[in-house]
Amino acid sequence: MRKRMIVTATMLLWAFTTAVVATAQDNPDELFERCKDHPRGPWCYQETVEQRNQPELCKNILTYWPNADGVHG
Repeated sequence: MRKRMIVTATMLLWAFTTAVVATAQDNPDELFERCKDHPRGPWCYQETVEQRNQPELCKNILTYWPNADGVHG
């Protein structure tokens, strides 16, 4: 009985971990997905990052839009 519980718990932990990893890989940057087709894409991204107070994401601006002028990365 105890062995069955351990096996079940291990399988559930594995399933949960697999789901978390798969979800993280499917959505690398939700802000980029939202702003990539916007006419002012880099500025849309920068403004949203500033509104959310997540300055660590600013480095992505120049990765996604290498020729963006007037934004800070």
